Amino acid sequence: VTRTPTETPVCTTTLHAGYDNIGGSQTIPSYTAAYRIVFGESSPITVTSLTAYIPAVGGLAQVALYDDTGSDGPSTLIAQSAPYTLASPGWQTFDIPDTVLPLSGPTTYWIAWQGSGLAYISYTSGAAGSRRTSFDSYPNFPSAFVESLSSTDLASFYANYCSPGGSGTPTPTSTASGTFTSTTTFTPTVTRTPTETPVCTTTLHA
Repeated sequence: VTRTPTETPVCTTTLHAGYDNIGGSQTIPSYTAAYRIVFGESSPITVTSLTAYIPAVGGLAQVALYDDTGSDGPSTLIAQSAPYTLASPGWQTFDIPDTVLPLSGPTTYWIAWQGSGLAYISYTSGAAGSRRTSFDSYPNFPSAFVESLSSTDLASFYANYCSPGGSGTPTPTSTASGTFTSTTTFTPTVTRTPTETPVCTTTLHA
């Protein structure tokens, strides 16, 4: 029996949370900018990547996912991407480690942006407190977000995820390999059993 790992895909249908339109303005966020998103599910989800709209190129950027303080503010770093070179304008997806979030109803999280050079991102005007800023600069996302500024900027920026949460762990399956051949050889064994010949079957007399 040969065990062949078969990967179970994390997502069959990808959903997203955040602002998925192209904002009419663009900015190079100072320091670390975090933007509020809300997941509406009431069961675990798996976040796989973050996507942002890049209106101009010429810099480096990285993104991260933070949980909420419980009082509407970014708190603890959960996952982050590697730095990406912003080589062409358009929607740019940043991979992060697959992250399971144990939701039990609508829950706020924060997606964060750091850039170096001309790391532009598109945005529009949103609700009060849509963006929070920490005075931590590229390339170091703070493990604990310390909010310094708040604004209404709503970035063209969202999280990609699937529901229910998956692990993406390869699952072994069993596959039989090889050929089974059955050959039966019959060897007769002769057993000789002596048979007594009677002297008389009928007794005569004269």
